[in-house]
Amino acid sequence: LISFFYHFIDEMVKEANQENPGSLDKTWYYTTRKEVRPGEDPKAEYFISEEEFDRKISQGEFFSYAPNANYRVATPYSQLEKGNNIVISITPRYVERLKEYAAQKNREVLTILLSAPRQERVQRIRMRESWLFTEPAEDKVDQDVSREGTEAGIEFDLKIENKEGRFEETMTEIMPRVKEFLNR
Repeated sequence: LISFFYHFIDEMVKEANQENPGSLDKTWYYTTRKEVRPGEDPKAEYFISEEEFDRKISQGEFFSYAPNANYRVATPYSQLEKGNNIVISITPRYVERLKEYAAQKNREVLTILLSAPRQERVQRIRMRESWLFTEPAEDKVDQDVSREGTEAGIEFDLKIENKEGRFEETMTEIMPRVKEFLNR
């Protein structure tokens, strides 16, 4: 299991599988999001109603779930069972739970934290996500930290600064550790 920030998952899976086909898979998540992003099928099973989301919570089907802007997302337990090496995107508050889950299943986990300073997060929201939020960007960042938890006191295998506009540089830092983990 690899815990990771969702924006980099597709590229991580692609690069890992170029060298060793089938070595890494990604999880999908349920969402109550109404907006369909490019490449998504609006009829895909991961788009569910608020009522269905609540039912799945009450039935214990989710490993993790959280609000995100004007919708909610959740990773079902079934996604954690789909293969030996998978990538999952979770908030910091679920990292210890993921480690415990992996230990119970006799699986290893690599936890990677991509973080950015508060002011940079505020700027990013102002630049590219303002259409999603009604509250000021500073309040959004504070709400995220309050809801998701912070990395304080959580032990990660790798911590990397999420550099705005420096995707390739960040991937160069991450992939050697991912490949090492996959080749253990």
